[in-house]
Amino acid sequence: MNGERGIRQCADRHQGARQAVRSRREARLGQVVAEEMTVGYGTEIARRLDELPDGIFCTNDFLAAGLCRGLSERGVRIPEEVQVVGYGDLDIASFVGTTLTTVRQPVEGLGRAAVEMLLDEVEARAEHAHETRVFAPDLVVRDSTRPPSAA
Repeated sequence: MNGERGIRQCADRHQGARQAVRSRREARLGQVVAEEMTVGYGTEIARRLDELPDGIFCTNDFLAAGLCRGLSERGVRIPEEVQVVGYGDLDIASFVGTTLTTVRQPVEGLGRAAVEMLLDEVEARAEHAHETRVFAPDLVVRDSTRPPSAA
């Protein structure tokens, strides 16, 4: 479940999901575009799903938490029937009934880099050059997914 592709993070996360699916022959990737990236919208999408996939990757933890709530209301067992992964490792990910497997961003490193780049820009240092920094996220495995050996 993803937001509008015009949102850079959503487009990047969709591309990452596509790359992951390409490495698994038996996997297929569908997409539900979320008009809102909220808990409420995730719940609403769960209520409307006709066919249940094996797993759902949500572009943020709010959607994933709402999705889990909506699936649970339908009597769907997580992760036995549907596995759910969010993105962001927000506090909500560890407080929902079924704790949420999520992708954690290196927030401290991102913040430090942003401040360094901003200071370079403001101070207009002679050696300053615009740059792109890439940070590797971590997968935080919790109850909403099964271990790889059981999948």
